[in-house]
Amino acid sequence: LLAKTIPGNTGEMSLYLQDKQNFRTKLQGLWYTFSRYSLNDFSGNKVADLLMGVSTQEIDILFNNMKIIFGGFAFGGLILAIIFGFISSSGFTRPIENLTRAADRLASGDFTARVKSDGRGELVNLIDTFNEMAADLEDYRGKLLENERLAAFSTMARKVAHEIKNPLTPIKIAVEDLRRAFDSRDPNFEQALEQSTRTVLEEVGS
Repeated sequence: LLAKTIPGNTGEMSLYLQDKQNFRTKLQGLWYTFSRYSLNDFSGNKVADLLMGVSTQEIDILFNNMKIIFGGFAFGGLILAIIFGFISSSGFTRPIENLTRAADRLASGDFTARVKSDGRGELVNLIDTFNEMAADLEDYRGKLLENERLAAFSTMARKVAHEIKNPLTPIKIAVEDLRRAFDSRDPNFEQALEQSTRTVLEEVGS
């Protein structure tokens, strides 16, 4: 585990990671439910794991209190509590399901995945954080592609420079030899001129 936003010792979560996709553990006295998603690069190779955890402590306390209350209520009270629980849970699980679907899209390489927030409820901060993280990943992807393009241009420029430099060296040597033969009034100047000009023309053609 390289980085985290959940409080507590890193080792406490690393012990449960292994190959599990979902697990539940207690950190600093609070219960958390974790889901693990693989993050793949454009070649399909896994480069990291995204571990998302949600504290279920308040939900656990709420359910425990509801059990005590239900035990003392009559059958009618139990029916009303079940109806209320169904209505409240549907409003709570819908954002979680949307968040899970968006995380699956993000794990599959769709960096445009976002979760709509209705502006209320306790999950707003989590949804906003997820959307910010997805935006950061999308921005990082764009920078990575730009860096790859720049690296390709740099490699191409080095190859072009190398191909241009190769014929320039014999051209330089041929001109220097011709200049020396001329300055020294070499009796074989015509032969040197013929050889040098032939070398220059061949390398220019190359």
